[in-house]
Amino acid sequence: MMLFTCVLAAASDTMPLGNKMDEMPIAFFADKGFEFDVDDSMQHLYEKPTVEISIVIPEHFTHMNEKYNFDYITFSHAELNICLDDHPYNNKKRSIITISVDMANKSDVIFYFEKKINSVNTRTMFTLNLSKVLEYWEKKQKNLNSPVITKKPWPVKIEHLLFDGGDGSSMAQAVIIKNAKNEEDGVRAESRWISEVHPDWRKGKQATLIEKNGKHYDQIEYKAFDGMTKTVFFDITDFWGK
Repeated sequence: MMLFTCVLAAASDTMPLGNKMDEMPIAFFADKGFEFDVDDSMQHLYEKPTVEISIVIPEHFTHMNEKYNFDYITFSHAELNICLDDHPYNNKKRSIITISVDMANKSDVIFYFEKKINSVNTRTMFTLNLSKVLEYWEKKQKNLNSPVITKKPWPVKIEHLLFDGGDGSSMAQAVIIKNAKNEEDGVRAESRWISEVHPDWRKGKQATLIEKNGKHYDQIEYKAFDGMTKTVFFDITDFWGK
């Protein structure tokens, strides 16, 4: 994805006040539809290690049964607090920040969202430290193009559970769960496998049961930190009906 240089707009003397949330983990933002990318290909143009951080922002999201509508985004470092311009991407709002790695580790981005309470608009600030974005990106780079099956030797044994088969990317490559005591233990085993292999994934849709050629499979959707939906297939034949 091509990134463009960040343009910083001058802020007013006093920024609008709002309800401030505690700093949120990046998983919270990814779950709400935010997308993050980092480009370090232009470091040779700067004296210090420098990156371009791209943030795609949803128009709205729901949190604790309340709907929040995007208003604007600011960049905050020490006493500096400035609004960021919008660089639309695929009809979505996007902000891009060109920043040294050192400054990014000491800076926040603050997302201002509005919600209605008793017909009155109130503004809430959601804060994210840019160091979390860099950590997420570094982890993503390490895992890029690295199939799950190469990360661990198979089969894998965790306590009494045995995981065999493939990486779960298709029915043919389903993760085979063995030695589960019953169906409840087998369902927990699915979550245990995900937490071991993909600790940054969050469960999305409930499992879809599939029966094929005398075998039973769970098809489960997960949401990765980058907002992408991932599907994993588990072969549950061994504990089916226990």
